[in-house]
Amino acid sequence: MSGGGIFDRVATHLDAAADPEAHFSMAALLSLSDEERAVVRDIMRADSPQSVAQVAETLKVSVNDVASTVGSLSMRGVIEIRKGSLYLTPIERPHHSHPGGFWNNLNDF
Repeated sequence: MSGGGIFDRVATHLDAAADPEAHFSMAALLSLSDEERAVVRDIMRADSPQSVAQVAETLKVSVNDVASTVGSLSMRGVIEIRKGSLYLTPIERPHHSHPGGFWNNLNDF
């Protein structure tokens, strides 16, 4: 057993697996417009990577409107376009902070 406790070990494991280039956060979703959120939501919920035309069909809007929204999102680093398919960029994970004091003595509790 390590002296850091289970939460320290979990945080260390998650931090090691985190993508160092992630720069988009879940909180940033709140700053998106309704149209942008709809596109991001559709991409997140899709079973496989979607094209602009597929997203437009799902959302029942024009391909030009979705292409404009996707362009804006990709310029801000929210969406990546690879081989005609749309992908969300890696989402940043909040870092674990150690409260110290009494909590350090709990170890694995």
